[in-house]
Amino acid sequence: MINKEHKLIKTREVIHLQFIAWPDHDEPNSITSFIDLIKLSKEIKSKIKNSDQYTDLEKQSLTVVHCSAGDPCLANIKLNSIDKIQECIVNLRKQRVMMVQSLQQLAFCYKALAYELIKFQLKE
Repeated sequence: MINKEHKLIKTREVIHLQFIAWPDHDEPNSITSFIDLIKLSKEIKSKIKNSDQYTDLEKQSLTVVHCSAGDPCLANIKLNSIDKIQECIVNLRKQRVMMVQSLQQLAFCYKALAYELIKFQLKE
């Protein structure tokens, strides 16, 4: 961080993950690569929380997701066990107008959820 006198007073580590396999107005070729990125993000956050090299404040770091998709739908359906994809997308579109722009993208949301739910069921 820099103060108003333009002097460096604090630095922060930023970890940036970018999913580049999602073409604009289309869907990714692989559901697993998309799910793997979500898992990687959670693993990194968990390692930071359990590490001694970070302060308590740094361990409470935020995750910023910039996407036009909707991985919050994955978390929502696991918590509620019901299909609320449409409601989830409507709520997310209030924050990100161009989210889920095509039928293919909507279908991908359902495919990704189905993939994760099948894996979740097989674990139980």
